[in-house]
Amino acid sequence: MGLPNAGGQTHRKRATVAPARLSAGGDGTVKAELKEAKKVLKDLMGRQVAWLFNKPVDVTKYPQYYEVISHPMDLGTIRKKLEGGEYEDLDAFTSDLRLVWHNCYTFNRDDQPNDPNSVTSMARELEHRSEELLKQIPQVLERERAEKLDKETDAAKDLKKQLREMQKAQLLQQELMMKQMQQMQQQMMMGGMAPLGANDLSKAVKIIQDNNPSLASGDGHIEVDINALDNPTLWRLWDYLEKCNGPKPKKSGGGGKRGSAANSLLSNIDAASMRNPHQLQQDQRQQAQRQRDEQRLREREERERQRQGAGIDMMGQQKAMTEADQWGGDGFDEYGLGGF
Repeated sequence: MGLPNAGGQTHRKRATVAPARLSAGGDGTVKAELKEAKKVLKDLMGRQVAWLFNKPVDVTKYPQYYEVISHPMDLGTIRKKLEGGEYEDLDAFTSDLRLVWHNCYTFNRDDQPNDPNSVTSMARELEHRSEELLKQIPQVLERERAEKLDKETDAAKDLKKQLREMQKAQLLQQELMMKQMQQMQQQMMMGGMAPLGANDLSKAVKIIQDNNPSLASGDGHIEVDINALDNPTLWRLWDYLEKCNGPKPKKSGGGGKRGSAANSLLSNIDAASMRNPHQLQQDQRQQAQRQRDEQRLREREERERQRQGAGIDMMGQQKAMTEADQWGGDGFDEYGLGGF
């Protein structure tokens, strides 16, 4: 862009000034630079004195313009090229921008340099502003890169923190799973003891008492909290119940001795053993109480039968004595005849 001066005189062309190198880096840097270039251009075109440079020179009014300026340029044309992606980098944009001011100074060299209303004074104002903004672009990009790096660093820290929390949660979950498995095994053992006969049940009780002498009771009855037993006792009891509850199933997948015990016990546990531990313990206590009541009832019935048998013998003896009295002390009746 170069506007004619007041006299409309023409002048010789001046060589284009080569721009200083501003851009460097890869495609990402170029895109960031050109993004800042749009901001620079918007700032310039919005200034009050920019109206003279926003459009190409009207050659119908100044036909001699192209005789002096062989490469015309204006801010509007720069904006079209910038929006159209015609600039490869910031240097190409800067070259065209400086060409606008250079053309103006070339065509209007006779302007008064101290006149604030002259075309060259307006161009000089915009040139100073453009150079100021162009110098800030590297600083702006560096600040943006630093902020982006800080965000990435913070994101990496957050990711590491999340990973640590996930690992911690996984460990807690594994511990919880192990605890749940232990509870399930205990429930399975309690369910596996229910169908045992008296002899097998007494041996199971002995295993518990051998490892826990304090559980021994003088009346022959003990109450066991399965959760209070130590691991050696639990596993001895587990292996014993496996032997008592039918033949061993075929191994599938290397479960080992513990796995075969679990498979064997599962076949002897009904759905009730899979209820929550509190309900299961309550049911087990009730079942044990019923068994004790039944045992006591059987013992009472046995004692009653023994008493009834003794009573029959006593009645027979009493009847024999009564008949002997009727026949007399020597076994003869009143007529002196012996009983047949």
